[in-house]
Amino acid sequence: MTRTQEIRHECLLQLYGSGAIPLSIAHIHRVARREQFDYTLAEVRDQLHFLRGQKLCEEITNTGTGENLYVITSQGMIEFERRS
Repeated sequence: MTRTQEIRHECLLQLYGSGAIPLSIAHIHRVARREQFDYTLAEVRDQLHFLRGQKLCEEITNTGTGENLYVITSQGMIEFERRS
């Protein structure tokens, strides 16, 4: 698995685990760092953008803060379960 694929997998893993609770890029990055991954914030952002393009997650804007949050889609759940 390439580094890019690992980052996508980590993003989907975290989004899958959170279910309907949206996560920020910073949160996903912070959790990955705690798990000893050295992914940069930009790499996480880029791969979330890719996953969104594949319809595996959705981007939601918090109206209060303007922060972009991500939540897994049904298609993303099926894809994650298929690969795991």
